[in-house]
Amino acid sequence: MSVHGEFQRLLTDCVTFLETSSAEDSERWCQQLRDADALREDSLSLAAQAALKAVEGPDAGSPRFSGGEERRAFEELLEHFAAICRLVLGQPAKEGSKGELP
Repeated sequence: MSVHGEFQRLLTDCVTFLETSSAEDSERWCQQLRDADALREDSLSLAAQAALKAVEGPDAGSPRFSGGEERRAFEELLEHFAAICRLVLGQPAKEGSKGELP
């Protein structure tokens, strides 16, 4: 799968996960990811930059899940998505990450 396709797939997976999760604040996250996705047609780099800011920026925080298992599953998905965003932007892997790419 292309980087473009993997970005789209993982973004959609993140939104779907949040929409069906127990996280009380999931709508804010979903909207920020949808806003980033809207930039994809014009520029994958701009979309990746917006998505990375949404999920790792200073105001990102973390969704408040009711259970630890759900939180860990989302963190794993989000780590993979953020790695793809950094790949698109030509940035190094986040320190402390597993460094695994798809």
